[in-house]
Amino acid sequence: MKAVIVERNNKVGIWDIPEPKASDYQAKVKVIAGSLCNSTDTKILHGEFAGPHPVILGHEVVGEVVETGSKVRMYKKGDLVVRPRVTAYPELELGTAFGSFVEYGLVTDEFAREEDEGSKRQRMPNQTRADPSWDPLALVQTITLKETLSFLKNLGVEEGDAILIFGTGPVGLSFSIWARHLGCDPVIVVGRRDEACRKALDFGRATHVINNQGENVVNSVRRIAGEGVKFSIEAIGENAVLRDCLECLKTGGEIGIYGVSPNSQGKSPLLQDPRVSKARPDEGAVDQEVLEAVKKGLIPAREFVTHELKFEECEHAFQLLAEKKAFKIGFSF
Repeated sequence: MKAVIVERNNKVGIWDIPEPKASDYQAKVKVIAGSLCNSTDTKILHGEFAGPHPVILGHEVVGEVVETGSKVRMYKKGDLVVRPRVTAYPELELGTAFGSFVEYGLVTDEFAREEDEGSKRQRMPNQTRADPSWDPLALVQTITLKETLSFLKNLGVEEGDAILIFGTGPVGLSFSIWARHLGCDPVIVVGRRDEACRKALDFGRATHVINNQGENVVNSVRRIAGEGVKFSIEAIGENAVLRDCLECLKTGGEIGIYGVSPNSQGKSPLLQDPRVSKARPDEGAVDQEVLEAVKKGLIPAREFVTHELKFEECEHAFQLLAEKKAFKIGFSF
């Protein structure tokens, strides 16, 4: 089968690798749609996260179950499922960076396995299923939507809270959309380009935007939110923004760190500040809530995708992102 491989820094290739074999508790999945994660996948391409190269790329995909193991009970043939993947191929000296940009992947029935073993689940699985009526590319976008909603809930965000979000990419605007949906006010998004800030207002539903190339973020936040915000979200992956995150908080406020900082930045000492929350995403916990909200038209999903390409065009997709010509790129497999 074909797979998208980051061969070395800034070099993507398409390799032929063996198809995975499902165990008793696994289902084999034909991948049919996916999308690039603008931040994480780009950092993997540049050798700034997950490695060493070569590695199988991708974690935002949806596929159709084509075969199930003898003990699988959660999945059935024809189901759409999110996040199928493959593991590393030691015989090819090939690692995996989540390993989902492949023609065939696997999902594991954790419920069946742990039920049979008599153990108790600590969290819901993120390899969840949906009925075949879904537009696959819309379903792919629910991966980020589930991550961001669950992150906000685990952070403790509630109606009426003032929230500040650093980042105008798909993740940042997912946070702002959910923040408005949860009743936060104000919802302030910080970006670097006027076009991105406008998108945060129009598509991201932000109440206010700040272009940090021409405005002082802390002063602007104080003008908007008085004593400061209850929560700030670092959705970019840059240690340089942490100080602004801290300085914009009101007493008792917290920072949620979502963005993955590249290896070259090292660890900021500001991460040890007690106001930095340990909250993390838990997709499975909000799976049905997100799917229902998207189905009802309350939350946009398909609208995130601005460009559609074949997965073999991954190299071109990275170029479009680098040139700021695309917001979110969807793939067909």
